[in-house]
Amino acid sequence: MQNLISHLRAKRLYPKPNNSYFLCFFSSSVSSTRTSTPTSNSSIPNFLIETLAFSQPQAVSISNRFPSGKSLEKPHSVVQFLKQLDFSDAHIRSFIRRNPKILFSDVDKTLKPKVQFFEDLSFTGPDLVNFISTHPRALLYSLERTLIPCVDIIKKTLKIKTIRI
Repeated sequence: MQNLISHLRAKRLYPKPNNSYFLCFFSSSVSSTRTSTPTSNSSIPNFLIETLAFSQPQAVSISNRFPSGKSLEKPHSVVQFLKQLDFSDAHIRSFIRRNPKILFSDVDKTLKPKVQFFEDLSFTGPDLVNFISTHPRALLYSLERTLIPCVDIIKKTLKIKTIRI
């Protein structure tokens, strides 16, 4: 196994774990083909800079994770939805920096059901914002395959019918 890893590292197919590029292999939003000079999807950085006050390098870095030509319809609706939940621009910036693929989530099919799920668990208002800000990946997990089963396990373990925070 060690020989295989050494061989892959020599061919730059398996980077060293301390290399920040290493993390790109675990992100589904990163294209499998990389060029030496990244190109920018100009509408996404402009949106991030104008709407959420991202710096230009941050905005370009985030936009390079998505194919060019993507519509801004979903990012607009995601940001609007998060603002309706009382997320500040700083919360949204932090959230997008940590989980950029949230920008292209479907609000009605993906985000609203998960927020409703957390609200049903008594996370509302500032508690909901704090929870999601602290655990931003919570909105990226599958409701049916991850969130509901985890809560069910907690309920069974604690022998309770409902969880109220």
